[in-house]
Amino acid sequence: NVMLNLNDTGVEASHPDLSGRVFTIDTNAFTLQDVVGHGTHVAGTMISSGGLSATALDEHGDAPSGSVTNADFRGKAPAASVYVLPIDLRVGPLISDAYLQETAASNNFIVLGRTNAVISNNSWAYVNAFEYNLASASYDAAVRDAMAGRPGSQPVLYVFAAGNSGFGSTNGTVGEPDSIQAPATAKNVITVGAIESLRYITNEFYSTNMVSGTNVIVTNTPFLGLSDSDNEVASFSSRGNVGIGTEGEFGRFKPDVVAPGVFVVSTRSQNLDTNNLNPFVPELGANYRYETGTSMAAPSVSGVLALMEEFFEQRLRRGFSPALMKALLINGARSVNGNYDLSATNAINFQGWGLVNLSNSLPAALTNVTDEASWPVRFFDQSPTNALATGQRHNWNLALSSEAQVVPLRLTLVWSDPPGNPGAAIKLVNDLDLVVSNLDSGEVFVGNNIPGGLDFNQPSNTNGAPGLDFVNNVERVLLQPPLGTNYSISVVGRRVNVNAVSANTSDVVQDYALVLASGDGDVARPFDSLTRTNDDWIGRPGLIELTNGMPLLKQRVGANFQLAPSAEGETNQWRFYVFTNAFFTNNISGLTNGSNVAFITFLPPELGRPRNLDADIDLYVSGDPGLVNLDAAVIAGAWASTNRGGNEAVIFTNAPVGTNVVYYIGVKSEDQQGAEFGIVGLSTDIPFSAEDPNGNRTLRGMPLRVEIPDGTPEKPGAALMFAVDPRAPLAIGNVRVNLDLTHQSIGDLLGNLSHGDQFAVLNNHSRFEGTTNTVFQLLYDDGGGGQSFLSRHTDGPGNLNNFAGQSTSGAWLLTMSDNAQGATGRVEGLSIHVQPQRELQGVGVDASVLANQWIYFLIDVPADATKLTVFLSSISAPLNLYIKGGQPPSATDYDKFALINPPGGSLSIGLGDVPPLNAGRYFIGVFNPNAFTVDFHIAASLDRSQAPAARGDFLSGDTPMLLLDDAITRSRIFVPIARQVADVRVGVRIDHARASDLVLHLVSPQGTRVLLTENRGRTNTLGYGISDLLSTNTMAIFTNSFENAAATNYFAGDVFDGWKVEENVVSVRADRTLAADATNVLVLRGGRVSRVLPTTAGWSYRLNFAYRLNPGVPRGIVGWWPVVGDTASDVAGPHNGVMSAVAIVPGM
Repeated sequence: NVMLNLNDTGVEASHPDLSGRVFTIDTNAFTLQDVVGHGTHVAGTMISSGGLSATALDEHGDAPSGSVTNADFRGKAPAASVYVLPIDLRVGPLISDAYLQETAASNNFIVLGRTNAVISNNSWAYVNAFEYNLASASYDAAVRDAMAGRPGSQPVLYVFAAGNSGFGSTNGTVGEPDSIQAPATAKNVITVGAIESLRYITNEFYSTNMVSGTNVIVTNTPFLGLSDSDNEVASFSSRGNVGIGTEGEFGRFKPDVVAPGVFVVSTRSQNLDTNNLNPFVPELGANYRYETGTSMAAPSVSGVLALMEEFFEQRLRRGFSPALMKALLINGARSVNGNYDLSATNAINFQGWGLVNLSNSLPAALTNVTDEASWPVRFFDQSPTNALATGQRHNWNLALSSEAQVVPLRLTLVWSDPPGNPGAAIKLVNDLDLVVSNLDSGEVFVGNNIPGGLDFNQPSNTNGAPGLDFVNNVERVLLQPPLGTNYSISVVGRRVNVNAVSANTSDVVQDYALVLASGDGDVARPFDSLTRTNDDWIGRPGLIELTNGMPLLKQRVGANFQLAPSAEGETNQWRFYVFTNAFFTNNISGLTNGSNVAFITFLPPELGRPRNLDADIDLYVSGDPGLVNLDAAVIAGAWASTNRGGNEAVIFTNAPVGTNVVYYIGVKSEDQQGAEFGIVGLSTDIPFSAEDPNGNRTLRGMPLRVEIPDGTPEKPGAALMFAVDPRAPLAIGNVRVNLDLTHQSIGDLLGNLSHGDQFAVLNNHSRFEGTTNTVFQLLYDDGGGGQSFLSRHTDGPGNLNNFAGQSTSGAWLLTMSDNAQGATGRVEGLSIHVQPQRELQGVGVDASVLANQWIYFLIDVPADATKLTVFLSSISAPLNLYIKGGQPPSATDYDKFALINPPGGSLSIGLGDVPPLNAGRYFIGVFNPNAFTVDFHIAASLDRSQAPAARGDFLSGDTPMLLLDDAITRSRIFVPIARQVADVRVGVRIDHARASDLVLHLVSPQGTRVLLTENRGRTNTLGYGISDLLSTNTMAIFTNSFENAAATNYFAGDVFDGWKVEENVVSVRADRTLAADATNVLVLRGGRVSRVLPTTAGWSYRLNFAYRLNPGVPRGIVGWWPVVGDTASDVAGPHNGVMSAVAIVPGM
């Protein structure tokens, strides 16, 4: 009754051992033929009947080496079937990961009508992808729900091969850590490594080498080392952990388990292209063959899971979650041999949690379905009603029988974590902890606290940090006998940052599965009692102290819960810090506390699904400790930085100094995916910035000097230096940077300067003309003006011109990275020089350009602009004038060019040019080809159109539609204008009982995705826009019938009776026969008007208006061509036509 999903090269459906149990909807013929042979072999390991086992004979007519006489080569689940979807072993999915996920889930939940998770085997990987990437995140999401467009959850239990990049030895040791390939790096999938098979393949091969003019014959047995044991990890099997140095010091625990993967005997495709075979591997006839790799280990585990599924469905008559199956599988695994251990903090993870053992996971005693209390394995599956919020703790009391006290006790906690952000350091989103206490001795054991060399937990050090795991979503407590009698078991919500359970709408929660087992299942009735006790709460985390100039990295804050009880939110979406503005002699930053104080958040990716460039966090600072208690009055009175995104700064220039000057800092998440961020407090007696008489500013890097830690390619060291501008925001025209470095090997370094959403790499492993110096005083200037002596261009990518047009407000961050081991140094100083942006529109500005140099200006072009004209005047010699959209022009890269002779001239770019004028930022470059400085005056003007030819209002043609609950609903809008998009405004009308359940995205045809709104509105029952027919007591706050407007035409920019004409032409006519009341009536004529009304946020309003069609147009319209762009689309009927060279006369 079990159907597994198999994503592979295809399966030969006609193979006698598989016939009648291979299905697909894929239309490619090769899917049911398999010329590669990989998928057929994998399928046989899972479901082969083994009917042709007697034909599996080597070239001597003997059974495969290492197999018993009359061996049966059936699969693990010989009565199961497979649903096949094609992949390519080199590139992965032929269509997409989403296609594999949704199609397999659709077959299971819709076609077959099943309710339990489908098991999916994936013996493939993305080549050279050894990190947690977007594909990994997508499979993490699909474990919870693989069909986002269908209500509820449709889970898939994914099994992935770890990969064959281990590069270890044939004795099962050494190798390459962090070599597991995505998507096997995902958290929620089961990642499978390979162990050897004891077959003693001794085939000898000969090679002849010429040595000193003599042929030397060398004999070797290349397969013996791989087949001389059944208790060693295969040399090729990819090792863990993953994300070493990024996801914590030791990385995240992977692989999960191992299974045999060397010289596995399984079904052979009859359609196999023999070019895909290794000619040196012994043959086993026409029906079976050997194959080696973690690809062969993974289906063994999938087959075991299929048996477990059948047991749950047919014998226990209960459902299961992927988390429970993973917990049972891991809890039954055992170390491959005594040379391996189960520590999560090893330099190399060979075996994961060990070799899968079905009888340990589901002992025979579980067949007694009427007496669950007697089972040697007890488990609790995930449930929306049994989930944890931050600070919650679920507790059980356990009493062991005397027989159970002399065998090990094993507990495994697994939770399906929300998908992580590949850009975040630690990919774990929600952190739970498993804690087991011996109530007799007082010893406390915490999850995964297993020292190197051991297979069992050691008690936590009660005098120090408890060693809690904050990286893995599998936690185990393994207790070695002799055991006590009484234990307490707790599952703790340490930090639940993102809601994982859509069915739970009361809080931000994470569900889990918990398994505990006595011994190997051979003790009868080992648990005298196992009872759930009262749930309770752990204490809130304490304040974190900030040290002057010392940034804290990888800080975390939970998601903004849409149903938070107040506007201040919940404590889980806050992280609190304390800073004392007093000088301490042991401060290693070199800063002297003073009146200039700044608090900065930086590098803020979202914890969960990445939807924006940064997470949205806000920064609050107060001298009142009531901030940490979410006192509404204190929050309202706090200094705050509440920009979009997560780069925030609160700056003081008159702060007092003393041990009694204490600042309380709160970082609040306004993001439904939580946030990871860095934070720093800076205090100095030196001003953060200075301004000269010409308005130019200099921002000083803080701390004044920073050590650059030595690093490696796998774990670069980085020095961070910050700059802020406490003055009024200044629009940036040009940026120059002074950077002073001391380093023993300057080529080791990469320096990145970032501000807002822009960056410039200053030095990119440059050795500065091969110099052997160790002291470098560098001046970077990409402005091209030649005014900075001995300046140089940035190395890139990015350049300092990227900052032009932005504001000086907010933090600037210099990250100096060292990724080559063996040399150290310091950033000795950083100064950022900012010239203000010069306004070209209107009277313009006076400027000078040096001989054979450039000078740049910029102007922002609005969406309705039709022409940009640049004027040069008062020049004494010819100048070259260039215009370029998006970046500064050069002599060879520009949109428009002109040679301007004295006394002056102009250059224009319009809609008819190639390339045409588009909305956005344009750079104007003036180059002086002369041997002397030239003074000039420069100005610019913009022509703007009243016609709406390039604008359109478009409606969805598929609404109204039913909005599915707990699912994605898609509505589409066709836009017939084929031009670059300069501005988009979106309006929605949604009737919904709780607006805060809704997340709205706008996706372009190219796939660009913008988050419009997410879980806003709290308990608002009116949705997005309402038809309020129930309210009876209303008060009009505004009425208007255009009676105070003169009856005439009004053009774009005109204001009449409080209304502003935004585009085209409108008219007011005095005609009682047309007006709803009084005399006047507004005739829009294709124009658009706007007005700001005095509304209050959170209140509901009703808009009533009267309208009628133009009397000259019949109501029974059958065709309507609005003439938008150069199209003849009929918006009222099917009568689309062809139109070209149409001139629009204003007012017509």
